[in-house]
Parts: sequence; C-alpha cells; structure tokens
Amino acid sequence: MNNNTKMDTTMKALLVLAIITALLISSLLLYKVFVYDKKDNTKDNDIINKDNNKEVKDKDNYYSYKDTDEINSMVELLDYSVITSKIDHDNMLRKYYISTILLDKLKPVIVVDNNTKGHKDDAKDSLGNTYKKYKTNSIQYVLKDLGLTVDEIEKWNNKTLVLEGNYHYELYNTDIIKEKYPNMYKEIFNESFEISVGDIPCENKIFLYDKDVDKIVINVGSGCTSDYGTKAKIIDSSLKNDIYKVSFVKGYFKKSENNTAIITINGKDIELKDNNFKDILFKNKDALVIYTLTFKKENNVYTFDSIKSADKNQVQLELEKQNYTYAFDNNLKIVFNGTKSNKQENGYEYVLNISVKDKLISSNIFTNANDKVVYSSNFAASFKIYKIDSYYFLISSVAKQNDGDYVLIIDESGKIIKSFKDVRINIDEENKKYTITDCLTNNIAEECKKTNYDI
Repeated sequence: MNNNTKMDTTMKALLVLAIITALLISSLLLYKVFVYDKKDNTKDNDIINKDNNKEVKDKDNYYSYKDTDEINSMVELLDYSVITSKIDHDNMLRKYYISTILLDKLKPVIVVDNNTKGHKDDAKDSLGNTYKKYKTNSIQYVLKDLGLTVDEIEKWNNKTLVLEGNYHYELYNTDIIKEKYPNMYKEIFNESFEISVGDIPCENKIFLYDKDVDKIVINVGSGCTSDYGTKAKIIDSSLKNDIYKVSFVKGYFKKSENNTAIITINGKDIELKDNNFKDILFKNKDALVIYTLTFKKENNVYTFDSIKSADKNQVQLELEKQNYTYAFDNNLKIVFNGTKSNKQENGYEYVLNISVKDKLISSNIFTNANDKVVYSSNFAASFKIYKIDSYYFLISSVAKQNDGDYVLIIDESGKIIKSFKDVRINIDEENKKYTITDCLTNNIAEECKKTNYDI
C-alpha cells in the first residue's frame, strides 16, 4: 500500500471519528436544552419545583377526599360547623388550598407597600396607554401600582371595591398554576372570587382573583389575633355501605394574659394549663353541640353530603371571617356582611341581611349600617339563633358588665314580633317564657328592671 492510500484511509477514519464526536455533542446539547434545563428552569420561574416535592400533588378533585383519614384530619383542621351546603363546603376548601398550599409555593410578580416604589407614579402603562387618575383607596389604584395595564384595570370585575387596612399588596400570575396544577386551576379558578382568610398565624389575608384578567391580588394584613380561635375534636365515626359519618364537637378558645387558653362552657370559664384543646373538648362533649358530617364514596373518592347538629333548634355562631352566610333551616337565612373595625385588631362589625322564605326582613337592629351591634368573636361576642315553636330568636351578645344582648324575634312568616337593644335575655324553653333584664348602669348592685313574656 503506497503512502497516498495510507493517508486516505487515515483521513477517512478521522472524518468518521469527528462525525461521531459531533453527534455525541449534539445529543448532549439537545438533552440539556429540552430535558435537563426544562426540568430545572422552575428555579427562576414563579413556583418552586414540584417534581421532588411530595407534600403537594395535583389532585383529581380538590373538593373530595381520597380516604377517611384525610376527612378526619381536615375536620379537626378546619371549622366544618359553619357549612350548611355543598357550596359552603367547597368555598371553605377553596380558601384552604389557596391560602395554605398553592400560594405558599408561588412567588409574587411584584410587591407594593408604603415603603416600596411600584407604578403608582407612572403616567402610562407598559403598552403606552395613559392611566386615569384613580382614587387612592380604590382597587384601580392598587392595580395600577402593581403594574397592570389600563385594559386589565378596566376588565377587572369588581370596580367598586374599596380597600381598607394595611397597604401591602402582592400580584401573582396563574400561568404556572395551569401548568403544574391543571385540576386545581380548572376547579378553584373557574370563577372570580374574593375571600378573606384570617386564620393564618400573624396574618390576615384577602385574596382577589379576576377570571377575565386571570391574575391574583393579595392584601396582607399585619398583627396576630389575640385568640387561639375555633378548635374541633372528633368523638365518633362510622363507615357503612360507602357512607362515612363523623361526629365532632368544637369550641372557641380565647387567650389569657398568661398566654394560656380559656374556653367558656355553660357560662363558666375553663383555663387550660397545657393548651390541650382536644382533650378539654372531649371531656366536655356532653355540654357542647355535636355535629355530624356525612360523606359518600363515589368513583373511589369521598364527597361531602350533609351536616346535622344534635340540636336543630339552636345554634351559636362565633364569627371570625369578614363575610359569612348561614342557613338555619329551610326558611331562615342570614348573610353577615362585615367591615374591619377600628376598635379591635383583626375584628369585624357586621350588618345583616335576614330573609325568611326568601323575603328580606327590615328591622331597627342588625340591618342598620349606622348602628352595628353584631361583632366578630374576638370582641368576646357571639350570635345565637333559637327556634321555639314558630318563632325565631336572633341574639347578638357582646361581653359587658350588665346587659349586652341585642334581640330580634320574628315568626315563620317573617313578621317582626319584638326587638330589644342592650338588654339581657333568659329563655325558658320548657315553660315557653322569656325574661328581659334591662339595667340602666354598669353597677352590678343595681336593681335592674325585669319583664316576663310568653312565647
């Protein structure tokens, strides 16, 4: 073989080797771009990488439960006593997922507060459109500060919303939710909503979502609640023919000056030295209202069916949220519309919409925005409903030395029977009587006027 032939053979071998090397390098580059980088690019995205996060997974149905263990844990975590329908149930779970699971994993696009410069001074939006002059307490002002365009501000569904309290707002995109949590996005973000979540430690948050704009705005409050809040304890459960029933009791725990918990049962304050909430609830279960939840198993998951209380004729509501709707029975429905109070941190004062058989009731108490006498539970307040024969007793109670009850009595047709302001009411259901005590001062020794009424 001559030298030229040897050289040709060598060149061909080197060429083949170069081609193979190039192919290997190209394969590695393609893997990096389309596999490795794609898997890792969420580090710079809006959300923490969920591929290795076992705590949060996309569920097939966010309003159902995979098994009875999940039901039990949720019953003792959330306040199921406030729900009266499937809608209430789903709204409660929506709050839970949004506030404690989803947005914990998201990073805000922008945060604005009194110490941060956002877009409040911009004359034009990112598209070159001129902003209008918005009122400083309006949703439009906040949306502009967060950098939304003029068109997005105009599209925002609730244009009359007045924002109060701490000026701290965060903007979130939903793109990553659609990508990572398609089922959550489909179920929970299927409509616009405004929810208030006050049970996050040291935070009160208002979540605003607009379906047309497809963005989330959060108002973050400040300060810790002074109370421990509502706790629940399961006392019984049963599973038969794919029907799961679980019974529980609940109680509202206040925080003492010594940082211990106090619960009031049958008018007596019980202090917990070790803050064992569930233990004290179980020991006093006979003195508390027992609630029973029913869930049905369908398509291998459990769904909420109904809730019943042991005493259908009376209920005590401990209001913690800004807005709340309660259906006492098929006739009576009450909507609590709250506004933030300047008298109590994280407290609310309510105006009520009361309807009987879908007929709106207008009274001289509870419905007057200029004379609010219904308060959230951190005022040491409660709202009670009694039904005796064909009469409803609506009682707002706030802790006072004397008096402190505001009473509205209506019948099943919606007729107002009587109303009382700042008195003390004692109902004798057995003898069908009630007593109104009206004190003129806060002097305990005062001989207060008492009047008896027949029911």
